[in-house]
Amino acid sequence: MTATTIVTYAADRVALLPLFRLADDSDREIESYLQRGTVLVAVEGDEVVGHVQIVDTDVRATCELKSMAVIAARRGQGLGRRLIEAGLAYPRERGATRVVIATTRFASSTYLALKGAFDVFCSKVSRL
Repeated sequence: MTATTIVTYAADRVALLPLFRLADDSDREIESYLQRGTVLVAVEGDEVVGHVQIVDTDVRATCELKSMAVIAARRGQGLGRRLIEAGLAYPRERGATRVVIATTRFASSTYLALKGAFDVFCSKVSRL
């Protein structure tokens, strides 16, 4: 298996739509936030195999993990955890002290991974 690197995504985000659709089943919603914030991607060779999107909020020192997904073939191998860790490190390095989770597809394991890192505020989470 090729080594996985996590990097800031600077290309056209439309290319990431299949990943965003794994995290959100509403194209209308995706369109409303696709270009916001920063997207970090997990890359293996030439293939993007996961992403996490971090956006600022209107609240001081608070960011939101807006979208996160890993392709099916790479799930269960710790890549999601690595993306979350990178997604938390990015705002922490920029002074954030809180993170909001605002997607219905974050699982309880994601919450537990975040819990000790920041003050975590969950919104619209279907399972905790």
